Amino acid sequence: MENPYKDPPKKCVLCGINVDYKNVQLLSQFVSPHTGCIYGRHITGLCNKKQKEVTKAIKRAHVLGGRDDAAALTSSVRD
Repeated sequence: MENPYKDPPKKCVLCGINVDYKNVQLLSQFVSPHTGCIYGRHITGLCNKKQKEVTKAIKRAHVLGGRDDAAALTSSVRD
């Protein structure tokens, strides 16, 4: 007999969704608006594979000019 009080296993939110560096609206959910830092797995709840994909896509978008995290980072440091 299964334990009825045991929490169901958590599923990754992005499994089955293609992560692309051009989807800035999706990627911005995983970046702090105050510091520009990427949230970790314990905050996002993503699996290891998708966390790496999101991190890679955010960095790629930043390099190609899709995201401007440097401005958010420098403005919070000066305050």
